[in-house]
Amino acid sequence: MEKADYKNLNLKNGWDLPKDMAIPLTGFRMKRRRERELLLKEEVKEYVVPENDTKRGTDAGEADFVKKAKEDTQAGKLGNTKLKRRTIGAIILAAVVIVVLRLSFGPPILLADISSYENVEITIEGLTDEAFTITPKELSKMKLDKTTVEIHSEEADTESAIGPTLDTFLASYGRSVDEFRSMKVYTAKDVSNAYVKTLEEETLILSIANGNEALEEKIAPLQIAIKDGSADEWTGYVVKIVFTEK
Repeated sequence: MEKADYKNLNLKNGWDLPKDMAIPLTGFRMKRRRERELLLKEEVKEYVVPENDTKRGTDAGEADFVKKAKEDTQAGKLGNTKLKRRTIGAIILAAVVIVVLRLSFGPPILLADISSYENVEITIEGLTDEAFTITPKELSKMKLDKTTVEIHSEEADTESAIGPTLDTFLASYGRSVDEFRSMKVYTAKDVSNAYVKTLEEETLILSIANGNEALEEKIAPLQIAIKDGSADEWTGYVVKIVFTEK
């Protein structure tokens, strides 16, 4: 093939020639640059320099070039690997810091597994024109608060509560605590407890978990907790809440 015929070839990447054709001998610097590109991409490891190509130097010189290109490639890979590891490490560290800050300074996060009672319906009356039901799962999607108080017993122990405050719960329906005279809760065992003075003076939490643990079966699906009060005044096993307006 005549030298001019190379211009008519549609060559992929410029150098993918048919097996029976030799690489064009023109463009020494372009050829060297292409060799380096192919080596870095690991498409070509090495090739034999044509004997009549006097502009390139000896086979030994070409071999040195190929060797150096391979060394540069390996060094580049090692550098990329270290960079990837550092990047992954930085991302993990940043995620840990975000979680720590979120747990320390942000609203509490529900970590307990409440799947065994998350869909149990709790009846609400007196808040809207008609009675309706709500579940612990729905309560868990509201802004949460938490508290931990000591239990008065021979053994030093504590009781924890996490869930939306009564204020948060009422605000989701456009109401507020000062609109009601009392809140009466009913348990599954037909026991009732009325909050009147406590409703005005204390912060109540509609607790759906005992800290990072699910509520005990005898307390689920809901416990009314007093944030800064005694755990003795908490009411568990709640299945119905009735509000009375002033």
